[in-house]
Amino acid sequence: MRVSKKIDAIAELLFTQFEGYVFSARGPGQSIHGVGRLPWSYGPPDDPQRMTGTDVGIVKDGKLTALYVFIDPPSQK
Repeated sequence: MRVSKKIDAIAELLFTQFEGYVFSARGPGQSIHGVGRLPWSYGPPDDPQRMTGTDVGIVKDGKLTALYVFIDPPSQK
């Protein structure tokens, strides 16, 4: 299975399990020398930052070769 299809399958699973939740970028993505990062949030409309984190991707020869997902610890409410 190609990497893009694996990512699509994982995203589809998240959207199915958490109906109504939305992914949003929390800031601009950044990249340098084949490594990129994107801070994100995920949650329902009434709590859009229920989960936050950062994705880090590695690109080689124009292809995504690795994707790391860092999930922030829950805030102390």
